[in-house]
Amino acid sequence: MKTTIKYSTKSVPEQQSRSWFRFFLTWSIVGLVLFLFGGVGVYLVYLSFRSDLPSLSQLERFQPKLASKVFSQDSVLLHEFFVEKREFIPLSKIPKNLQNAVLSIEDHRFYQHWGVDLIGIGRALFVNLLTRRKSQGASTITQQLARQLYFGPEKWVTRKIKEQFTAIQIEKTYSKDEILEMYLTQVYFGHGAYGVGAASRRFFSKDVTTLKLHEAALLAGLIQTPGRHSPLNFPEQAKRRRNIVLKRMYELNVISKEQYDQAKNSPLDLYPSAPNDDLGIAPYFTELVRQELEEKNDVYQFDYLQDGLTIYTTLNAKLQSVLDQVVQNHMKELDKRFHPQIYRSLGGDYWLRKHYPDLAKKYRDVSKNISLLDSILPESKKLQIAAVAIDPRNGRVLAMVGGRNFQRSKFNRAVQSTRQPGSTFKPFVYLTALTKGKTPDDLVSNAPIVIQIPGQKAWRPKNYDGKYGGTVTYRNALKRSLNLCTIRVMKDVTGIDAVIDVARSMGITTPLARYLPLAIGSSGVKLIEMVNAYGAWGQNGILAQWHFIESVHSNQGDPIFVYKPTRKVGVEEQYAYLITDMLRDVINGGTGYAIRSKYQFTGDCAGKTGTTNNFTDAWFIGYTPQVSLGVWVGFDDPAQSIGNRQTGGVIALPVWAETITKAFEKKLFFDEPFKVPASIDTTKIPLKRQIEVVEGAE
Repeated sequence: MKTTIKYSTKSVPEQQSRSWFRFFLTWSIVGLVLFLFGGVGVYLVYLSFRSDLPSLSQLERFQPKLASKVFSQDSVLLHEFFVEKREFIPLSKIPKNLQNAVLSIEDHRFYQHWGVDLIGIGRALFVNLLTRRKSQGASTITQQLARQLYFGPEKWVTRKIKEQFTAIQIEKTYSKDEILEMYLTQVYFGHGAYGVGAASRRFFSKDVTTLKLHEAALLAGLIQTPGRHSPLNFPEQAKRRRNIVLKRMYELNVISKEQYDQAKNSPLDLYPSAPNDDLGIAPYFTELVRQELEEKNDVYQFDYLQDGLTIYTTLNAKLQSVLDQVVQNHMKELDKRFHPQIYRSLGGDYWLRKHYPDLAKKYRDVSKNISLLDSILPESKKLQIAAVAIDPRNGRVLAMVGGRNFQRSKFNRAVQSTRQPGSTFKPFVYLTALTKGKTPDDLVSNAPIVIQIPGQKAWRPKNYDGKYGGTVTYRNALKRSLNLCTIRVMKDVTGIDAVIDVARSMGITTPLARYLPLAIGSSGVKLIEMVNAYGAWGQNGILAQWHFIESVHSNQGDPIFVYKPTRKVGVEEQYAYLITDMLRDVINGGTGYAIRSKYQFTGDCAGKTGTTNNFTDAWFIGYTPQVSLGVWVGFDDPAQSIGNRQTGGVIALPVWAETITKAFEKKLFFDEPFKVPASIDTTKIPLKRQIEVVEGAE
């Protein structure tokens, strides 16, 4: 049998080629199918999450929560209002070293990927499988931004999916530089600092543009775990983390070997600023600014807590510093006298054993430990103080103290408190008499007076020194602060209603009782309104409305609100000048003479002391053509006496005198005479009178 052998006409290479083609075709089809199924799967996943993702309009309206800054009129940062302490810094102003440090440690392929880094994901999965723990993450900077802006601490897988879809959408909406700029503005660095600008100020007290390489690396190292690597709490860990960042920058050829070696051996160079709960300068004042911004929020369509506003105020930071120091020193001296008295009035050692048994065992005589008493005595029981300075030419509030300690008591006694003004109200009576044709040289009786009050005991007012008799001029009656004369002027010349009308025209808004004791300050008023009225007399009767905010600007610098000055005629110029001239005499020889004799202040000024019955309120209000300053001292309980002979001239005037004297020394103001209006015949008013010092009058 013949066997036939058939030979193939095809070569071996040709067979192999066909084999590889079939293999490629098969797996291409498999790959395509998998890709299609994967794409469909991804699309289905996207559809299931789409309702939870931010809309395109949300993505296009990136609005980080920015801190609003409050500045004084002399450009000193007073305070910041914020939900998250953050400031916007354009990428062009952020040092390249800081940008590179963040990119190196957080996302070195940032400029290569499209929001999700597949290579990074693969690497992280491989490392995590090898180590059998989640030792590496693969979140890009864009994903981190998406998480910070739109997602909370949800379950890891769910959040990751949302992050990735949102990151892709962000990359479609913004350029890489814009994304990096947003990220560096948004990211949290710990200790209340959001964004590189706030972080630079928090840890180094410097502008971000001035950061050095090792400082930039420190900030970049905080992003991953700001608490664990805090340089304030864990400096050694922070330094190790900083050096990891520097090493990574060197490995990526971002910095040279020389730069790396120098930076890694540098100290941390921390110079931390105050924490976020810092009260700033003039906390009573800035709280009033905050309240006014709250009112303007709806009117001007801004949010002062997160819009990054710039608020320029009326405050003079240098004058505020002077006032704060004077008040602090004055209260320390007063506390030496009053704290032991308050301690005894509470029950002394019995009270201490009841409320602070450990301290009672530790200290033998607490009454002599003034600093300890200050920390344990109830704030409501301590002697309080308020002071406010206003520029009478325009109504700007230049300085303010609303109490002895804002943290312990936020009640602003300069603006909110209504207290009896005592003799500081008397000028309103004499001013009213002037408007009715009287002159400073008219005479008034200083004889005793008895006022019959229906249904009550007869009122027999007295002068502070207990003396009476004869007649005196209006000028001397005010200079000596004679109660009997002032009451008689209201009773016989002006009437009660006319005085109230004049007070109203000078900006006093509090209810004023319609009875004769009003003449000597028995009806409550507000310190700030009294200070403003006094200052207007030095402006020949022109009353400027006091205010705190000059302007508000957006985070782009555009003006949102600009204050429009409000001025009106409170009283005719000749009467305003005459009352100012009479109040000059109070300082040149009357109850305010210590300003000249003890404090050696020589500038032209006018003012008045005030003390209420039983020494419960002590006042001094004085003014020059450039500043009006008022001081009140007393207890929050209006029935509690400061103490015998603790008059306005003794306990309030020193704050005025020291503040104004130091302010003039620092050239914050200069000596300027009050302007004499054309309607005044100066020949009838001696410009230089012989000084007759009045002792003991109030």
